[in-house]
Amino acid sequence: MINNKLVCGLDITPQGPFFTVLRSSIWRSPIEKKEWPSFIDWQPLIENFRNQEMLPLVSYTLLSLPQGYALSKEQRHDVLGAVAANIQLFEQVREVYTEVFDFLEGGGVKPILVKGCELANRYPEPCLRAVGDIDFFLFEEDARKGVKILTSNGVDYHGDTGRHHKFSFKGIEIELHHHLICANKDFREGINLKTEMFITNPLKDDYPHKQMLEKISLEARVLPKMSELIYNLAHLSKHLQKGIGLRQFVDMAIIIHDFSDDIDNETFQSIINISGLRRVWSLVAWFLDEYLGLELKTLTYKKPSVRRQRLLVSSIIKNGNFGQYGKGKNLSLFLLFPRYTSIKAINQFVTTLAGNLISVLNKNKI
Repeated sequence: MINNKLVCGLDITPQGPFFTVLRSSIWRSPIEKKEWPSFIDWQPLIENFRNQEMLPLVSYTLLSLPQGYALSKEQRHDVLGAVAANIQLFEQVREVYTEVFDFLEGGGVKPILVKGCELANRYPEPCLRAVGDIDFFLFEEDARKGVKILTSNGVDYHGDTGRHHKFSFKGIEIELHHHLICANKDFREGINLKTEMFITNPLKDDYPHKQMLEKISLEARVLPKMSELIYNLAHLSKHLQKGIGLRQFVDMAIIIHDFSDDIDNETFQSIINISGLRRVWSLVAWFLDEYLGLELKTLTYKKPSVRRQRLLVSSIIKNGNFGQYGKGKNLSLFLLFPRYTSIKAINQFVTTLAGNLISVLNKNKI
């Protein structure tokens, strides 16, 4: 357990108000305030939860604080405003999803919903999970068909990023992924993930059927359990390399809570070793266990060093959602993954040096 330490004005111990409020919100459990000080300034917590795009999720807990710790009138209005805005956006995303799903289905392709609404369906209150865009997966040939189907129905096409086709419709971004996270050719921040075959190969033998996502009342196809677990861990890993906040860790906690009884630990450990996710898993699993109150029943992990524990927690608090608010991301990455990032740093230096030499030679020719 990390000793008491303030980061961004917050007590980052598991027993501090910040993580106590978060755990209570995730699991709908009573607040445990045994180690809280007699007075708490809630504003830094509210601002960090906002930057993490977690303010709607923790709203019920913040608005139900025990006597002596209640928010001010202005803070209550602020929290309620964030909830209202998120619910409005959530409903807009649901409406656009329904139209786009019908376009694709009507055109003869069968999209699989990933991230976003699919994850929200697992939350205690789906409309309190922050959503923004809509992500589907289709194999490459179907994805090309999907482009024609959507453009013919008035959906704006913005091109192929190499991993997904990007669109917008009625103010909402839509992505048709034809690769999920990392194919073998990918090389992100020096960490070479080889996850795609473990995510998509099962789909070739047993493509998912449509089902009703009951909490959000939407029809969808979703990934098999092991595929979804590996995909979301790989997605978290990708963003961890550039700076990441709490939301993806909460997603992982809820997924594992739903799946752990049905996932064979030996198979899972084999996949994370082969795919390059072992180090990331040890950090993620420790954080979920120690800070988010997830009791890992079947999946095991190797506890990271205290130094890496501190780096991870402080980085999460500083970075905010997808690293938008963080600074010094490259330093954090280097310290968390020194073997990988030192190789990346050397490669960057060599590339820069070669580029400078070419420029000098070109100038001399002129």
